[in-house]
Amino acid sequence: MVNAVSNALTELQPKDFEVLVEILFSRVWRRVGKAGGGLRFVDNTFEDPMNPDRIIGVQVKSETSKRQLFDYLDQKDIDRYDHFYFVYHTLRGELDAGEIDENVVALIGRMQLANLVVDSGLTHWLKEKVS
Repeated sequence: MVNAVSNALTELQPKDFEVLVEILFSRVWRRVGKAGGGLRFVDNTFEDPMNPDRIIGVQVKSETSKRQLFDYLDQKDIDRYDHFYFVYHTLRGELDAGEIDENVVALIGRMQLANLVVDSGLTHWLKEKVS
């Protein structure tokens, strides 16, 4: 099932992909501010309900490249967040082990996202969007 979900993720329109990621993150954290393109650096900002001073930034890209990822990581705005997630379903090029500092950013690629979709019971939502 996870493989089918993984393949279906690539069929989502970019806006639907953003919505899916927002739904997943909203199950753990509380969204603050306006979602989507209105934010300058991230697509979504969340706070930890147990510690509202802890701010989480989430950048969503349907397709991205190693260069685009590193451009985000080089921006000073990343320091505003206690934790930063970069979520994508398609990466052009490959990342070598150790190229990303996991203390700075957590990457969530297609397979990890597919597992989250299955675990969260969102397969029906996904199926409706790609049908």
